[in-house]
Amino acid sequence: MGYNELVGFIRTRFTAQQDYLPSALMGNLFGIKLTSEDDILLFRQYAYGRALLTDLPYLRVNKEGVPIGPHVVLLSGSSYAKGSYEYHVNADVNYIVEADRSVREFIGNTQFMELGLAERVSGSPLENRDAVLRDVVDRCTAYIISELSDKKGKILLVVNSFSQAETVADRLRANFVKRGCREEVCALISDKNIEKKDFSQYIRRGEVYKFDQKKARILVAPALAIERGHNIVDEQGHSSLSSVFFLIRPMGVPDDVKERSIKMNGYMASKLFEYKENDLYQKNLYVRQEATKFWNRMNYSAKRRLDYLCDKEIKRDLVSTMFVLILQIFGRLCRVTDASKETPTVYFADGAFRKKIDAEDGFDALNEMYDYLKDMLSDEEHGEIARTLYEPFFTAYEGGIRHE
Repeated sequence: MGYNELVGFIRTRFTAQQDYLPSALMGNLFGIKLTSEDDILLFRQYAYGRALLTDLPYLRVNKEGVPIGPHVVLLSGSSYAKGSYEYHVNADVNYIVEADRSVREFIGNTQFMELGLAERVSGSPLENRDAVLRDVVDRCTAYIISELSDKKGKILLVVNSFSQAETVADRLRANFVKRGCREEVCALISDKNIEKKDFSQYIRRGEVYKFDQKKARILVAPALAIERGHNIVDEQGHSSLSSVFFLIRPMGVPDDVKERSIKMNGYMASKLFEYKENDLYQKNLYVRQEATKFWNRMNYSAKRRLDYLCDKEIKRDLVSTMFVLILQIFGRLCRVTDASKETPTVYFADGAFRKKIDAEDGFDALNEMYDYLKDMLSDEEHGEIARTLYEPFFTAYEGGIRHE
C-alpha cells in the first residue's frame, strides 16, 4: 500500500453510507493484523452492510410507518440455509418457485462417490500441502481418464487457490503424458494475472463462460472463484460440465478478518430476527454485547482444530457454509435444458472429508453434512422450503455417501 493509499484509508469517513446503514455491530472498528505472510493488514468496519438485503424497503415509509420502497425481491435459493451465518438471509419466505419435475429427477439421479483416499490435503501443514495435493492428483488420474472416456462432457477439478490450480494442472498434464492421454488441461487464473500468455492452458476468471469453446476438457479452479458468476454452458444452454472432483475440502480461512466480519453480521442478523423487545436502548445494548461475545468466540474457536471444536453454533455454521459452497459448485453441473443427457458425477477425493481412520472422534465433514441436511429437511415448521430446494440433492447424496 502506497503512502497516498494509506492516508486515504485512514482519513476516509464513509459518511455517505452512514446516512442509511446502521453502525457496525461493535461500534466503528479499526484494527491491525499480522498475516501468515508477515504482512500488516489494516481493517476498518463502519457499518452493518447486511441491512441492505432486508431493510431497503424501509428507506421510505408512509405516515403509518409502512415501508413503501424501494421494493426488494431475493431470489437466491442457497440464501436459505439455516445455521450458515455467511449465506442465510433472515427473511420470511413468501413464495417457492419449484423446478420442473424432469430437472429434479435429473439432479436426484446424480452419482456421489467418495474415493476413500488416505491423503489429507485440507488441514495439512502449509509447507507440505502442495506435495499432498500432487499425491491426490496421482491417485485421481485414472478416475479422471475414465470419466473422459465414458462421458462427453467436461470435468471440473476444485482446489482452494489459484496457485493450487496451477499445481494440479501441471501435475495432471505430466500424468497424461505418462499414460499416453492427449487431453488438455486448463487452469483458472485471476483477472489481474498478466503474466500468462499461453491461453490454451489458462483461462481468466472473468472469461470462464468461454470454457465451453476451448478444446480442453478439464478445468481446474478455486472453490471461491467458481461458486458464483458466469455459467459454463453449451450453445443450447446446457451445462458443459458432467463431473466434478473436490480435491480439497472447501472451507474458508479460519482467521480471515473479512470472513469473520461477515459471519458476525450473519450471527447477529439471526439473533435480531428473533428479538422481540421494543425498547431501543435495550436492543442496542443487546447488539453490542452479543456481537462482542460472538467475536471473542470466533477468535477462540479459530485456535482449535476442527477435531476438537466444541462450540455447536460455530460448528453448525462451518458445516452449513461448506454445504452451500459445495451446492453452488455442484449447481454448475445442473444447468439443465435436456434432462435426458447423462447425469452428473461428484467425487470427494480429499481424505479430509472424513475423520482420521484411527480416531474415535473427529470432524467427519460428509457425515456432518448429511446430518445437517436431514435435520433441515425434516424440520416440522420449515421443512417444505428445505425439501423444495434441496431434496433432489439430498436423495442423490444419501444414496451415494456412507453415513452414520
